[in-house]
Amino acid sequence: MINYSHGLSAADRRQSNQPFWRRFLMSQRFLTIVFLVILIAIIFPLVRSISQRRAVEQEISDMKKDNEAYQNKSQELKEMIDYLQSDISLEEQARLNLGLKKTNENVVVVNRQKVIEVSTSTIPEDSRVANWCRWLKYFFK
Repeated sequence: MINYSHGLSAADRRQSNQPFWRRFLMSQRFLTIVFLVILIAIIFPLVRSISQRRAVEQEISDMKKDNEAYQNKSQELKEMIDYLQSDISLEEQARLNLGLKKTNENVVVVNRQKVIEVSTSTIPEDSRVANWCRWLKYFFK
């Protein structure tokens, strides 16, 4: 039998006599693999929680914007209610809908059909011509 452990130290010879699984568990490769597995096991939940946190912060930001918009709308509606309950609004509605007037005030009624007839009859003849014809007249007089 040939002794191949000629150049090995005593610790190396003892280590080579140990079973494979024991040498593997004590090797730097195994420790590196274990460290990487632990690192990955920590990093994945951390990344997931960071992304969830960003999503929640974005949702909170959107809700704050919506809340501000609703508060502005609420304020506008309160102002509208205050105006509609005011004396000025009541007087305006009484004049328009009920035909009421103040004392010493004259009421003038305008017939809309006559206003429309007058306004259509005052349209110049030139404006009834098509637009492209007017351009031709403008450029080629």
